Amino acid sequence: MSELQAGSAPRVPIVPSWPWWLLGIGAVALSLFVHPAAGVLVVVLAVIQRARPLDFLTSYLVVVALGSFVNYGNNTLTFQLTVLTGFLVFMLYCYLLQRRWDSFVVPRGPATAPLLIYIALTAANFVRGMVSGNSPRYGGVELVAMLVLASLLMVASRRWSKTELRYALVVLWVLGCGHFLLGAVTYATIHVRTIGVYFSGASSVITMLLFNYALRAPTRKGMLLWMLALSVPLAHEFLSFTRGYWLATFIAVLFSLAVYIGRTGDVRARAGRATLAVALFAGVVFGGMIVLAGVLGIGHIVEVTSTRLASSGGTEYSWQTQSNFYRLLESGYAIGLFMENPIFGHGLGYYFVMNDPLTNRLWEQYYVHENYIMIALKQGLIGLGVWLWMFLGFCRAGLAGRSLPDIEEQSWCTGTASVVVWLVVYMLFHFPLAETNTTFPFALMMGATMAYSSTDTYALRWKGRSSRPAG
Repeated sequence: MSELQAGSAPRVPIVPSWPWWLLGIGAVALSLFVHPAAGVLVVVLAVIQRARPLDFLTSYLVVVALGSFVNYGNNTLTFQLTVLTGFLVFMLYCYLLQRRWDSFVVPRGPATAPLLIYIALTAANFVRGMVSGNSPRYGGVELVAMLVLASLLMVASRRWSKTELRYALVVLWVLGCGHFLLGAVTYATIHVRTIGVYFSGASSVITMLLFNYALRAPTRKGMLLWMLALSVPLAHEFLSFTRGYWLATFIAVLFSLAVYIGRTGDVRARAGRATLAVALFAGVVFGGMIVLAGVLGIGHIVEVTSTRLASSGGTEYSWQTQSNFYRLLESGYAIGLFMENPIFGHGLGYYFVMNDPLTNRLWEQYYVHENYIMIALKQGLIGLGVWLWMFLGFCRAGLAGRSLPDIEEQSWCTGTASVVVWLVVYMLFHFPLAETNTTFPFALMMGATMAYSSTDTYALRWKGRSSRPAG
């Protein structure tokens, strides 16, 4: 008889074995000769693996954290994505170990079919783009983002325990705090708004998830605590001075309130709680403005905010509205190229050369800030149709969770539906799901949502179960 009883975990020795000592020496060397952050990262990963060895969820959360900090604005993007791909491969290895001889299970729900079709279509358009001579570098960047979105199927293939859900929620909140610190330190240093990894959409999607937890908190004290928790990523979102974030959050908050209040049951009581939540949310916003003005030295924070809002519709060329000018120029150019092949698009890796009419400066560009135009340019009307179908399915999957009996599962699912609405609006101004920063947190949220809200599954077995009798 085995020394280990069924279901028991193997005992982890207290003193690490020699490979762990070698790993520690390597971490010290990385800190001294490469970068201190590299050594710290290796130590953290080693500790995580020692505490939860080869655990799929843990490895996935590590990848979510790393992927959210990928900087698309510097010259090391290829290196960063290569390292991230290594962690993705390790995460896949952990998943295969966890499933063993079981099957690959996909929840059957409104988002399943369009997601699978979009994954297959994107892979085909990547191959088509490479055969057509498109850029392998740009195509690889787009392919990695698609693989990140596809990874939600692995998250959705397992039933989550309440402990795991809370574990993931804490990691997301810590991730939001990390992004806030990065953005706040950067702003306090240069005193000028910047974008990219310093102010990505990750904080916004985390804010919307936490807002739905606050709405459904059983007590007023609990609601206040949730609002204080979301104040950190919300402050980061506000500090970005990005109008697209603000508009998307405003609409997603209205959507969250409408879903929570509903049309049946005790509507009046829920409307009262929603009013309290809005008041607390507004208090968090104004309190955060005061704190940011005092700590980061933004003395004219109200003036800066109003100026950003006032410049939203401007199309003349000025310092405040030049982004509007260039995005209109970019969209018009991309639409013209889309019309050359409107049905199938040009494939992944396709890029075009932009010309600044004021300075005659030329530059290559594989992206379009308007995400829907970007999808149409690369994958045609077919790809755009599947993309819209997929997001409709995502929203329906989240809303299906509002009837779950467990309040935490309900909050997670409806929060994810609000995140979908946030993305749908923000994709009018940017391409959040063509990068890993926002895609990874969203994939984590939607994967768990599909696992909770589905009632049936598709199963694909890669090896039959053993026919030997137990014992």
